[in-house]
Amino acid sequence: MKIEMHYPAKGDLPELSGEMHAERKPVLAYTKSLGWTQAIRRRVGKKKFEWVCSDYDGNTLFFDDEIIAWTELPEPTEA
Repeated sequence: MKIEMHYPAKGDLPELSGEMHAERKPVLAYTKSLGWTQAIRRRVGKKKFEWVCSDYDGNTLFFDDEIIAWTELPEPTEA
């Protein structure tokens, strides 16, 4: 399986997530301080965006410049 990496610094950003569970589009993000974490990217206000990243201590908020890379979460396969 080939993993395609995306880089926010190059303008390559994931689809925005909505507020409802069915509208969330989680990705696997690599942050400067946490390393790999599951995240969603959402709009805050008219021109601001944030990444909500889950870690062992709960959720941490980041902005685009704090995310090094991201990739889509793979679909599970049957064993």
